[in-house]
Formats: sequence, structure tokens, C-alpha cells
Amino acid sequence: MDEQERPLPRVVATLGGPGAPTTAETDARGEFHFLNLAPGTYSLLLSRSGFAEVRYESVLISVGKDTQIRATMELAAVS
Repeated sequence: MDEQERPLPRVVATLGGPGAPTTAETDARGEFHFLNLAPGTYSLLLSRSGFAEVRYESVLISVGKDTQIRATMELAAVS
């Protein structure tokens, strides 16, 4: 989501951890999915041109559960 809580398409989500890295891109609703992940602890990096990166460490993935992450991306500083 952007700072006005609108979905952001084309955000690249990069997952690091067991069997990773792997990437996905958000759809028009601002959603992305990684399927068939092994249980464990992962890192997640969200990036899109014009916005500051958002990084999550220690994202826990469990068997039989969806892990939802709601992130707000701020506009990047202009240099």
C-alpha cells in the first residue's frame, strides 16, 4: 500500500530463507503469494521504483497457515 492506503501494483517481493531467494510481484490489488514454502524463518524485501524499500526480518512461516504482511511504502527521497 502507499501512504494513502491504496494498493501498489508491480512491487517486487524478494523472499530470502530456506530454498530462497525467490521473487514475486504484486498484482493490481497489491497482493503477492509464495506457494509451497518450507516451514522456517524468512526475510522479505519489498521494492518499487520511486518508493523506499521495506525490509522484514524473521518472517515465520508455519505449516498449514497463511502468513499475511501489510506494508506501507513511502515515497523515496528525491536527490
